[in-house]
Amino acid sequence: MAISVEQLGPPVDTRSLMRTVRARLHELVDALADDNWHRPTVCPGWSVADIVAHVIGDDLGRLSRTHDGVVIEPEPGEALPGFLDRINEEWIVAFRRLSPAVLVSLLGAGGAEVLALWDELALDAPTSGVSWAGLEESPAWMDLARDTTEYWIHEQQIREAVDRPHHDPDEVIAVVGILSRGLPHALRDVEAEDGARVVVRADDLGVGWAVERRDGQWWWTGAAEPRGAASDAEGPAPAAVVTASGQAYWRRWTRHPAGTQDLFTVTGDPEAATAVLDHVAIIRRRD
Repeated sequence: MAISVEQLGPPVDTRSLMRTVRARLHELVDALADDNWHRPTVCPGWSVADIVAHVIGDDLGRLSRTHDGVVIEPEPGEALPGFLDRINEEWIVAFRRLSPAVLVSLLGAGGAEVLALWDELALDAPTSGVSWAGLEESPAWMDLARDTTEYWIHEQQIREAVDRPHHDPDEVIAVVGILSRGLPHALRDVEAEDGARVVVRADDLGVGWAVERRDGQWWWTGAAEPRGAASDAEGPAPAAVVTASGQAYWRRWTRHPAGTQDLFTVTGDPEAATAVLDHVAIIRRRD
């Protein structure tokens, strides 16, 4: 059964966060020493320079697709993950001819145009689908939120590679909250009675998110009480509860090698808990 955008909860406007992340990302890469550009990252086979090139490609693709209506389609019989893996790699290989200075310039120019595009676009306008949330077409707010998380995650990957950490708990809450909007899609094959809830908690941040079964489908219902809240004793217990740190969630759901399963505590329905842990909030590259 298809996922409707209504199952993902109310709209969220992430333009402010996107502006913050893009400004910080540009400042970060502009200050990198030459040897840092070649450091390996957690993305297999990609250096810091390759991730920057990938973000530039995302920018130009976004402008071409959303602003100008130019869409590149997969080859006949080519699945979406394989298609994206191929065109991403083609882009990276071509951009290895460019200097760091050129990459910094392109990152700044493309980022500025993308930010202007999102500022002009109505948040309810139809845009690209978000496959990891089960949407073939989505309103701009969800597409924008997806791009915001991608920029943030790529920033973290670069920071890890060059030993320049930046940890903002409010940003982790925002990013994990967006990624959790894909849980109705992740749980789509898990059967439960209406009223059943699955809760994911980030106890280090004092927050959680819940998904509830309604009319035979799962719905993202937003904030859930942290462990030990008085409301835990009220009403039926959740069908499943998954607990970890905020950092563990975004890493697990983006298949970062540090997002290992042993970082999570699960109780309740094992099928629902497994679906939460197996949620992938990116287009997974070929294994």
